[in-house]
Amino acid sequence: MGKPRSTKEIPLPIPTARDWGELPEDDLDLLASYRDYFGKSCEEIQSRFSRAPIAMVDGIRWMPLRPFVFYIRCLAKFVMSSPINESTAPDLASSFLRLIEEKAQTCPAGIRANMGVVREAVKYVSENQALFNAATDVYGDFSAHGSEIERLLGGI
Repeated sequence: MGKPRSTKEIPLPIPTARDWGELPEDDLDLLASYRDYFGKSCEEIQSRFSRAPIAMVDGIRWMPLRPFVFYIRCLAKFVMSSPINESTAPDLASSFLRLIEEKAQTCPAGIRANMGVVREAVKYVSENQALFNAATDVYGDFSAHGSEIERLLGGI
């Protein structure tokens, strides 16, 4: 299946320190997210999505709203348009679907802000499990996961 075409969207500036807000010393997840992402463009983090997909996707999970909106868009575009790294692609695809499912329930505003590209990426990943080399016995059925996510997105 060919790569999907991106929908029209409004460019966003890289999140500032103010967008990140206060960083409590005891919030290790948020501090790690800030360390990995702060001040970086989508282009600057792409190689990290390939090298360490689980950690990088997890970092997006802990972000405040404004950085989340920016970096979830980067991730969604990355999963649809980047060359497949056979060793990390299954983790990237699975982690992406799980993050979207979680955030559709816990941060609907962040998903709503990128609904077009998120839906497009979920559809692409869920229809291309073999392309991501993701064994169903390990990663589950991406199409079933995609259907559940689409149901959740319909309620946003």
